[in-house]
This record gives sequence, C-alpha cells and structure tokens, in this order.
Amino acid sequence: MKKVNVIPAVVMMLAGLIACIVAIKRQDPPDKALIMILIVLILFYIIGLIAKMIVGNIVKSVEQAEEEKTKITFQERIK
Repeated sequence: MKKVNVIPAVVMMLAGLIACIVAIKRQDPPDKALIMILIVLILFYIIGLIAKMIVGNIVKSVEQAEEEKTKITFQERIK
C-alpha cells in the first residue's frame, strides 16, 4: 500500500518534466513557461490523486478477497 502513495508525486513530476522540455523547445518566455508548468503540475497532481484512489481501492479489494479465501481454507481445515 505504501507504493500507492507515491503515484501523485511521480505523475506530477513526469508531467512537469515534459512541460519543462516543451517550454524550452518552444523557447517560451520565462513568465509564460512558469505559469504553464504550474498549471500542468496542479492538474497532474489531481489526476495522480484520482489514480491513487482507484489503485488503492483495487488493492484493498484484492487484499479482502485474499483474506476471505484464507478464512475459508482455514475453516475447511478445522472441519
């Protein structure tokens, strides 16, 4: 579950890196580039949070299913 917590930061940093490269390649003025990068960072952080919630829910459901399976097999062994 700890690995899921880094999803927003990784998504945001990759998007920021790409935005920086694009701004440099297009030779944008610094003020315009900084505003664009800030907007990109905020948007992709939000996207990363949504992805984190989705992946977290999937991981929880898989863990619960495994726990139920373990309970059932343990109960069968007792019988």
